[in-house]
Amino acid sequence: MSKLNWKHLGVAIKQFGVIDGIYLFFILCTQKKSHLYVKSWKQWFYIRPHTSDRDAFINILIEQEYKFFTPIIPNNVIDAGANVGYFTKYIKHLYPSSTVICLEPDSSNYSILEQNTKDLDKVFLRKAGLWSNSSMLEVVDRLQVGHWGLSVEENPLGTIKAVGINDIINEFNWTYIDILKIDIEGSEHQLFSKNINWLVKTRIIIIETHERFFPDCNINFENAIQTYIPNHRREVVGENIIIFNLSLM
Repeated sequence: MSKLNWKHLGVAIKQFGVIDGIYLFFILCTQKKSHLYVKSWKQWFYIRPHTSDRDAFINILIEQEYKFFTPIIPNNVIDAGANVGYFTKYIKHLYPSSTVICLEPDSSNYSILEQNTKDLDKVFLRKAGLWSNSSMLEVVDRLQVGHWGLSVEENPLGTIKAVGINDIINEFNWTYIDILKIDIEGSEHQLFSKNINWLVKTRIIIIETHERFFPDCNINFENAIQTYIPNHRREVVGENIIIFNLSLM
């Protein structure tokens, strides 16, 4: 569990304002409330007490692990591994006109995701797992870290639908993906193994790979990038690798 300190309080105040920042810091420290309204953002936030929701909130909205400079104004965003929706809320706060597609396979996370995004315009939810081909999936807890680290694997008897990037592009008639955020707890090994022509239509990729748990995650990812986006720039922000497709900037 992330430890809060006075630095976090200062960042919370800078991010949300004095009153909301102090209030948020108190709620995160005590975990005595599951939902709160942040006036400065005009948004409700739902945080399940004593779960990894708290750590996800701190990492994404206090420590801002997804903060980076983008040379474009993103219109089309995919949040793969949306969890309970904090990345989506962060993106919609920065870019209110953007369209965000959220993929989350776990039922418990998905119910909180629905609550966290219900008041956001142009946000579309899919109870599904990101995959390279059409199949059925089941949710598994390989990493034994609770709601934050759930992943999927193929199972013909599974109840979760697999969704590919091309499925989303076709459904929403997109020419490009402006931001593709991937945090799918090891499934990137499978995702980048085949059917990856969509990479040439992707401007920015933000990904956390899980090589320490799933061998070859990095190899498949790096081979895909070198093949389909040879002209790119990369940054490392925290645990995330950010790829900028310079051909589409």
